[in-house]
Amino acid sequence: MSIGHPAHLLSLAELAYMTAKSQAAITDQLEALIDADILARYTYEPSEEKRDLPAQFYGFTERGVEILHDYKYLRGLPVARALYENTRKTEKIERHESAPRPELPDAVVNALDFEVPDLDAVE
Repeated sequence: MSIGHPAHLLSLAELAYMTAKSQAAITDQLEALIDADILARYTYEPSEEKRDLPAQFYGFTERGVEILHDYKYLRGLPVARALYENTRKTEKIERHESAPRPELPDAVVNALDFEVPDLDAVE
């Protein structure tokens, strides 16, 4: 889900765009993952009154990251990031991608961050 996103938090519009599913279908799935404490809804309050920027985002909880670790999905972070960054996006999705976001718990950020190798230095 959000492991490929540079900020690890996606708006509903970004999720719909990246999965090619309707927002209604995604909302049902998100609620189930939130109920299972795998994902959480994070709110960026300064954007709540703005029409062109999202205020609600979805991302992993500490428990969700533990599950990703247990099933070894975190090893795929570099590939997921590359795929996300190289996906063509609409103007709206690019605006959502660059929107300010709330902070994630440190344990989640630390688990999902990785160093991007400097390919120019490899010779």
